[in-house]
Parts: sequence; C-alpha cells; structure tokens
Amino acid sequence: MARSNYFQNYEASGEQRLLESLVIEAISIYGQEAYFLPRTVVNSDQLFSEDTVSQFAGAYPLEMYIKDVEGFAGEGDFLTRFGLEIRDQVTLSMARRRFEEEVTEWDTSITRPREGDLIYLPWIKGSLPNAKGALFEIKFVEHDTPFYQLGNLYMYDISCERFEYSDERLDTGLATIDNIEVDESQSYALTAANLSTEAGAIIALENGEYLINDNYSKRLVDKDDDSDFFQGGASGFIDFSEVNPFSENLF
Repeated sequence: MARSNYFQNYEASGEQRLLESLVIEAISIYGQEAYFLPRTVVNSDQLFSEDTVSQFAGAYPLEMYIKDVEGFAGEGDFLTRFGLEIRDQVTLSMARRRFEEEVTEWDTSITRPREGDLIYLPWIKGSLPNAKGALFEIKFVEHDTPFYQLGNLYMYDISCERFEYSDERLDTGLATIDNIEVDESQSYALTAANLSTEAGAIIALENGEYLINDNYSKRLVDKDDDSDFFQGGASGFIDFSEVNPFSENLF
C-alpha cells in the first residue's frame, strides 16, 4: 500500500526546523559550557597510520549536554603496575547546527566532530593540583541518534575518554588550556633546561645537541619523578653490593 500523500512526515522542512530549534534550546538550558579542539596532524607516520606529533591550534566554544547524569562512566581511577590511571568516560550531546555555526563556518574542512579531537570541560576539576578543567578525547561519534525524527538528524552523541597528554602542542589562545602544555610537557621542561643566550636563543652544537644549564635537575623534566626519594629511603636497609646483588637477607 502506497503511503498517504497528505502526511509529508519526512519532507516537512518547517517542522524539522522547529524540532531542531527545540533541540538547540534544550541543550542551551540544560547543557554545560565546553570547548571543541580540532586536532591538526603535524607529522604523520604513513607506515603505522598514526600521528607522532599533533597540534591543537583552536578552541571553539559550544554548549553540550551530559548524558551521564550519575557521574563519569568507564573504569574510573585505579592503580596499575605503572601507577595511578584515570579512565573516566563521558557521553556528550551536541546540536549539529550549532557545530556548523561555531566550527564549520570558520573552518570548512571540519564538517563534523572527529575521532581524535578534544573536548575541554572548564567546569570540572583537572588532573593537576589546583587545576580547573579537563581534556577529553573523542573516541566515537554517533551521528544518527535520535534516528531520523521527522526525516532529519539534529545532534551528535560523542563518546569521550579522559585525555592522556603526551607532548601535544596546545596553542588555542586560552591560557587555561595552553597552560596544560606548560605544566605537563617534558619537551617544554627540557627547553627550559637548555642553555640559551641573553636574547633567549637556545645554544646548539654542530652535531645538533644542546648545552644544559649547570643547575639542571631531572625534576625539571619529570615533576613526578620520585627516584631520589626511593633511592634515599632504600639505601638504609637494601644492599645492592657485589657480595649481595639481590639484597637477600642471608644472615
């Protein structure tokens, strides 16, 4: 049986526009402030299809609705053999039209949120002491939920996980975001330890290596390095001499 010609459920542009406006209004009322950070691949590895160096050169303000009302999903905080890991996950809803107005209009190459891009939530506690805000990496973008209401799509559901910083370049223009690079980047700390001229130029040798300041400390590179603390505490009761290399209590 052919469908009725009197009910144009999937071609009613006026109704679709109304529903889209209601979605945007609901997210603006019940959502939270966020920033979208598109990833720029600086050095792509064609063999492994991955980027060894990434840059985030922009931050676009957008309102997003948090679907996880009872808290972060995922495995949460737990201890591993490598230390404390934070694997918080969150699902965010974003209006398609708002993304096009705030992002695509300024950069036509970005037509939708992409896996690998970042979301900055300024209203939650950061990973560093006294830090405000946290970065989440987009893992998956669901583009057809809700499924074609009145024949159109109105939002994205974005699955994100807490971002683990790994010397990416943050040049967004927002100090709260860019300071994450200053606080956590080992490359930034190494640059501060290099010997430089009065004009600020780093002194390099002919072989490309750099001179290091006399007051250089490895804590400038890794602020979480506790090797000196453990070595000093263990020196009183652990013997790693040639006589007892495994520090066994033989007597």
